[in-house]
Amino acid sequence: MLCPADQLLQVLIQGTYDVSHRSPYRWIMDSWHVITQNMTQPDQWLRFREQSRSFEDKLPLIEMMQYLQSSFQIEISNGY
Repeated sequence: MLCPADQLLQVLIQGTYDVSHRSPYRWIMDSWHVITQNMTQPDQWLRFREQSRSFEDKLPLIEMMQYLQSSFQIEISNGY
């Protein structure tokens, strides 16, 4: 089982590369759920930040996180 930080990163990656296009916006609700229910510890945000660095030039992670924050008023820690 993935820790919350890794689960969030996996949801965002899948949301970017959803080749089936059955539900291209599913990543939004999945991300919301992971963040609001499981990303309660600061160490999870640190792990997410560390793990996501290798994807920053390949995926629009910052834009995805900003969208979640502005559209759903989700509290996102550590500068994301």
